[in-house]
Amino acid sequence: MRNGSVSHPTIPEHLRRVAESNPASPALTDPVGEVSHAELAAQTESTARAFRALDLSPGARVGLALEPSIPYVIAVLGAMAAGLTPVLMNTRLAPPETAAFLRPLSADLIVHDTAHAGWAAEVRLDRLLMDATAEQASPRARMAPLDGRGLTGPLPPVGADAPALILPTGGTTGGPKGVWFDHAALWRGVAASAANLPRLPDDRDLYFAPFFHIMFPAQLLYSLFTGGHTEILPVFDAGRALDAIARGATRLGGAPTLMARLRRHPDFERVPRERITQILYGSAPSSTEFVESLVRDYPNARIHSLYGATEYGGPVTSIRHEDLLAGRQQGVGRCWPGQQVRVVDDLGNPCPPGTTGYFSVRSLGQANGYWGLPQATEAAFRPEGVRVGDMGRTDGEGWFRLDGRDSEMIVTGGENVFPSEVEQVLHQHASVRDALVFGVPDDDWGARVEALVVPEPGAALVTEELLSFARARIARYKLPKHIQAVDALPLTANSKPDRAAAIRLVSQPG
Repeated sequence: MRNGSVSHPTIPEHLRRVAESNPASPALTDPVGEVSHAELAAQTESTARAFRALDLSPGARVGLALEPSIPYVIAVLGAMAAGLTPVLMNTRLAPPETAAFLRPLSADLIVHDTAHAGWAAEVRLDRLLMDATAEQASPRARMAPLDGRGLTGPLPPVGADAPALILPTGGTTGGPKGVWFDHAALWRGVAASAANLPRLPDDRDLYFAPFFHIMFPAQLLYSLFTGGHTEILPVFDAGRALDAIARGATRLGGAPTLMARLRRHPDFERVPRERITQILYGSAPSSTEFVESLVRDYPNARIHSLYGATEYGGPVTSIRHEDLLAGRQQGVGRCWPGQQVRVVDDLGNPCPPGTTGYFSVRSLGQANGYWGLPQATEAAFRPEGVRVGDMGRTDGEGWFRLDGRDSEMIVTGGENVFPSEVEQVLHQHASVRDALVFGVPDDDWGARVEALVVPEPGAALVTEELLSFARARIARYKLPKHIQAVDALPLTANSKPDRAAAIRLVSQPG
């Protein structure tokens, strides 16, 4: 629930206060370096001055395309402190998707590293190259040319209602959108995570989620917010994650898919896991067997299953450790204090307990809307609450279950895939007359993307050719794992595509 009468510091201001009381303790570690809280605060201010020297307008959108690293975090915080709006780019998107995402943002600049130089060349915006981010050097050297240590003068004040951050999401209609937060909303969302997921003084977070994910504020900024220490893995690698656990990482967070990959690694049993104090998972459905394996494999960890969305500003409900131990593992649990989830019908009226309706959420850190997309914002950000297309029910005693998505979105490996996006691309190929995309339950991915395709008469469907065609137009995680040619798509009684029948078809033995 938004409260305009309460003023909060910005996240960079709060982290400066954290540094004053906790200066020498480590804040961030990545594969080539480490910074203390004091160094983080000092470099944030220096980077803010460098951003100001670029003479960008207040609130200007600055896209960030960097490998997850300490310089990436500093660039985000420095842009915020300078009164600019960092946009955490999803560089997995294909060029047409990136162009569609950037169009309503009217971004002024793309900041990128050498690893994303090719990607940045496809973007028709001014570019600034940070070519030392991966070097084993001081934070100041790694931030070049965004180091303003020699610049003087006060930084301008940044209001609580000024734009603070833009994160990408598919939203409710399937196209890429920029979800934006003002500084007050971002502060409240991070504070909600801090209040509901308390940490121990010696905890050390292991972060391996993409930086363009809502986990960036909900896990990484939250760790800094509470004076904690986070180790950043640029990409998920089970072996490196287990090495980090062996070195002392105590808190893990990620999709069930990634947790399962840790367990399957040949070194898993040899790595001591008794120091793990907390495991957070979400983004995809999980089985009873998965939960039981977590309890067994991490005997001293408190385990939380989280439900949230980018538009909510992070988690809003959870199944807590005690619920999991008691065998209550289905659903998305109970609301966090200060958050509100209701189940409503099309008109926004409350649904009776046990009746499926739309999840309508009012959260402490909810976003302000989709930048530059007023109609999409109005459709999702309603007076009674935010709707992202999730449908479910409550038992009347505060326990919520998620039944599905009205958009038929597929959640695969923690990423969202909308069938219509993939279908539109497949339809563009000359050999395709019709296509139907759907998700099939999968033990590894949660769900895998599959497709049925009706070829044009006389056309020979070459799966690899079709996948290569699609790969140039959509992100790789959206590509179907299998494509099956059929004479006709299955239809419901009212002649609509029948995804349930399609799932049954591809699931048949042989």
